[in-house]
Amino acid sequence: MDHGEFSASGVSTALASQVASPTAGAPLMPQKSWSKKDERMYEHIEQSQRKEGRSKGRAKQIAAATVNKRRKQEGRTKQQKSK
Repeated sequence: MDHGEFSASGVSTALASQVASPTAGAPLMPQKSWSKKDERMYEHIEQSQRKEGRSKGRAKQIAAATVNKRRKQEGRTKQQKSK
């Protein structure tokens, strides 16, 4: 039974040709989903958390989670809030 040719990486050349390359018209990065208001809110929350003594990394986590929670509640995410 012939399974076709395989590249040096072990991937079937037939399968490799079916996989879209990054230059095939697809964007490299996802579309920006945060509005300018979301960005301002993120910055404000991050600064507030830093003033409360949280580390920079933890402050960023809290800020992002808060903004994303609000976006979800407003129905601005791909997977919208179920009622």
